[in-house]
Amino acid sequence: MPSFAALIVEREPLRAADLPGRLLAWAQDAGGFAAIGLAIWSIAYLLKAAPPALHADRPRWLRRAFQASLVAALICYAAAGLALVFGSFPPEMWLTGGGVSALVAVGLPFAADLGRLRPRRVIALARLSIREGLSRWVGWLFVPLVLVVLFGDWFLPGSGEARLQAYILLLYHAMTPLLLVTAVLLAAFSIPNDLRLQTVATVVTKPVERFEIVLGRFFGYVALMTGVLLAMSAVGLGLILMQPTGGEPPRARLPLYGLLEVRGKQPGFQGAPSLKTWDYRRFIAGASSHRAIWKFDDLPTRLDERAFVPCEFGFDLERTRKRERENEGVLVSFAFKTRNYDRAQERPYLEACDRARAAGNADAVALALGQVAEQYGIYEVANKEIANFKTYAIDVPAGLFRNAARGEDDPRRPAPPLTVEVKCENPSQLLGVARHDLYFVDAEGSFAVNFFKGALGLWFNLCAVIGVAVALSTYLSGVIALAATLLIYLGGSWADFVGKVATGQIEGGGPLESFRAMVTNQPPGIIDDTATVQMIRFFDEGYRRYLRMFAQILPDVDLFRLSDQVAAGFDVPAADIGLRLIVLVGYLLPWSVLAYYLMKAREIAA
Repeated sequence: MPSFAALIVEREPLRAADLPGRLLAWAQDAGGFAAIGLAIWSIAYLLKAAPPALHADRPRWLRRAFQASLVAALICYAAAGLALVFGSFPPEMWLTGGGVSALVAVGLPFAADLGRLRPRRVIALARLSIREGLSRWVGWLFVPLVLVVLFGDWFLPGSGEARLQAYILLLYHAMTPLLLVTAVLLAAFSIPNDLRLQTVATVVTKPVERFEIVLGRFFGYVALMTGVLLAMSAVGLGLILMQPTGGEPPRARLPLYGLLEVRGKQPGFQGAPSLKTWDYRRFIAGASSHRAIWKFDDLPTRLDERAFVPCEFGFDLERTRKRERENEGVLVSFAFKTRNYDRAQERPYLEACDRARAAGNADAVALALGQVAEQYGIYEVANKEIANFKTYAIDVPAGLFRNAARGEDDPRRPAPPLTVEVKCENPSQLLGVARHDLYFVDAEGSFAVNFFKGALGLWFNLCAVIGVAVALSTYLSGVIALAATLLIYLGGSWADFVGKVATGQIEGGGPLESFRAMVTNQPPGIIDDTATVQMIRFFDEGYRRYLRMFAQILPDVDLFRLSDQVAAGFDVPAADIGLRLIVLVGYLLPWSVLAYYLMKAREIAA
């Protein structure tokens, strides 16, 4: 029986359908920063304090495109400002157009100079960065890790799989600060040290582009820290496989999740009231009409090729009265129904179940019940005793999935193909459920491969901090670049919360609305439509937009973290890794453009 397979997912996983919306927000926010940079350059250029963005040696069409993009950005942002002030039309289209125009204007010189880059020079500079990193103190990283391995095991709670989960998280958490701090130290002081020692002056006198120095440092330190991460992960994997697990090896489940719905007799029922303030789970009352129903719309055809398909689950129990025994479990009933189930056939179904249970030994009974499930499209498990926050498994006969596959092309057959209905049998007890609390195990992956997938989450964060540190070090001193990078990374731990505030998902409104509610001693939420209210709304809307722009500076640390999924025994899909890689590239691209301009504006004595 698995004891730690429950996975708490407070935030829905990133999907391919989310990319268009993210791209639109990225164009608006990154374009906003580009517009700010263009405004500063325009003022400095008019005051004769800045060089032209495009030199005379560039093609004429390129200069014209830059000027047209600059004018287009100005027009779009002016229209967006009018829309925000008067509210006569939505500003989103103009903000997007202005952002794209600003990005084109800023990106034209950057894209034009990319043709001058030579991979051989970048690789040579990357090798130099690797040698410099190895000659310092990268090897000392393994000393703290050895201490964690030797003595961290003393403080782990539990036994068996629960202890293994804690050990996996311990290794990930031990590697994270060691690698990130080392990467930031190397990246933040590299270019400032070159400028201080004048070694960069020797490089720029050669046929080397300044941006090639930035790329060489970035790729060199990424390659170096990737090697260290792989070595640490290999050592950690070996230690995990040697840990006692009570007979069951570490797992990498490939789960199939459904959509959760709670039902009751009350219209618009969203769950029974609970004493718990954490609203991750919704609760259904025991011995009532309340039901928790998982709907599975997409079932692979390979499921019906097996004898049984495990359905694993783990729920939260809340006791509304003290029971005779504090550790006494709660009885829960399950009904697995396909879209072909006919309630009118309930009586023949029950008679068939009685005949199946009289088949003889346990194997014969299981086989007979599987045949009944395939015939009638329903499989029930009644009064299963469960404990709080423990994960259990039910072997569902594959015949049920064969029944669900019937009539899939018939439009008269309503979706979903399969539903799982859960009922709590004990009165005065509450059963807490969330979408990821119940799932079918599609297959078992390789834990070794999955452990390295979890290390990829740390690699994403490494790339992010190295990119930020190298970009900042092109113009700031090493100490300031180090402090700023660490501050940005730590702020990334709050990126999800900042994003919710910026999009108005946090109750209480913006700063002026919250201040008004506090002063007037009224609950948040402005209903009247006075001139004061309109001013408050206008200010708070502008505040949220600027806050959303600021949030783009912060890396989404929680999005990149994959260690919790690995420790809980779930496989990390390759598609999820690819989507996170796209987000990482989108995050690093503006930083690379910033590093290009900062390095180009830096005075280097030759």
